[in-house]
Amino acid sequence: MIEYCRKKYFLFFPVSDISSPQLTVSVGILYVDLLGLALGSWRWMSVACLALGLVWAVLLTAVPESPVHLLANRRFDAAREALQVMRGHMLIK
Repeated sequence: MIEYCRKKYFLFFPVSDISSPQLTVSVGILYVDLLGLALGSWRWMSVACLALGLVWAVLLTAVPESPVHLLANRRFDAAREALQVMRGHMLIK
């Protein structure tokens, strides 16, 4: 992701100094701050954060298993299907 950001976007700070967990925490803090400003009450902010977690959990069920994990467990046909879903085409050998 860092290489993608370097190529695609011009940033005013070095991208290599930002780790993925640090970026995730920073975006989360920004989300909660903006949500607190918009909603005005800590109770509604808690409900909104809970709703975001529930949406994330539901969407996570749609993610296919890792092809590497499936190959390690000798499930070759399932690994091929997972790659087809991830790549969006049927040309998997």
